[in-house]
Amino acid sequence: YSSARGKSCVRCSSGQYRESGTSDATPCTNCSAGFHQEDQGQSSCLPCIPGTFNDQLGKSTCNSCPSGFFANETEQLQCHSCQVGMHASDEGQASCLSCIPGLFQNLTGQESCDECPTNTHSAYSNSDSCQLCDEGRYSEAGSSNCAACEAGTYSSSPGKSCVRCSSG
Repeated sequence: YSSARGKSCVRCSSGQYRESGTSDATPCTNCSAGFHQEDQGQSSCLPCIPGTFNDQLGKSTCNSCPSGFFANETEQLQCHSCQVGMHASDEGQASCLSCIPGLFQNLTGQESCDECPTNTHSAYSNSDSCQLCDEGRYSEAGSSNCAACEAGTYSSSPGKSCVRCSSG
C-alpha cells in the first residue's frame, strides 16, 4: 500500500493483508480472529488449522491449544476442554483421546488419565470412575478387571485386598 500519493508502496506487515485487484491503495487490514498471516505483503490471511486458535486481530501466528484442550475445526477463536473420560496429553490437539480400560478421568480439560487404584477396575474406555472389585476378588493398580483371590487367601468385602487364611 501507499500512505500518500507519489510515495513508494510498502508491504503489509505480518498479521495484515491487502486484497489484490482493488484500486484503493489505503493501509492494510488486520487479519480477523481465527486467522493469521506470517508473511509480509500478502493478499489474504490463512485460517487457524485444527489444534490451534487465535482470539485476536492482526496476529502473525495461531496459538496451539494447551494440553487437556482441543480445536477440531479451522478458524477457532478458542479451544475446547476434553470431556470426562478423555484427555489430550500434547499441545495442539485436534481431538481428545479416550482413557483406555484400567484408566479413568473424572475432570474436564485434563492432559492424562489416572490409573484405577488397587482393588478397583474400569472395564471400558472413556471411564470417569473405577468400580470396586467384588468380595473374593482383587486387582493391581490400573487394571481393567478383577481376578479371584489365590488359593489360601480371601477378601471378605468389596474393594478389600486378599489376605491369607488363618491357621486351621
